[in-house]
Amino acid sequence: MDKTTDLIVTLPFLLAGEALIAFLVWRLNGGRLQAPLVVIPRRGSQRLAALTGVALVWLALTATTIWCGFLVGFVAVHMLLFWLGAAAAWLGVIILGGLLLATPFAWGWLALRAIRVRY
Repeated sequence: MDKTTDLIVTLPFLLAGEALIAFLVWRLNGGRLQAPLVVIPRRGSQRLAALTGVALVWLALTATTIWCGFLVGFVAVHMLLFWLGAAAAWLGVIILGGLLLATPFAWGWLALRAIRVRY
């Protein structure tokens, strides 16, 4: 594969795989699952920095999820097309489109659940 293909196809799965391995290592070393919490001050520059951090994490998660989802969906839709025909492929495209459109809202909902404003 050339460098462009490596960047476009391999990188999102590499990032997702590294995140999964980091999570598993953290859990095996005694890490506990607890409710995520981002404390945001009421006002000032710290508030802007905290909100920017949450927005950048949301953007990175959304972009990586959509990127991987598109690549997997692309292959899945072509498999549907060649195995079951055009009607199944169209159904797959509609379902994939709905999932890709719902991704930013789902990550946004999870990000908003993690925010607590300090009074």
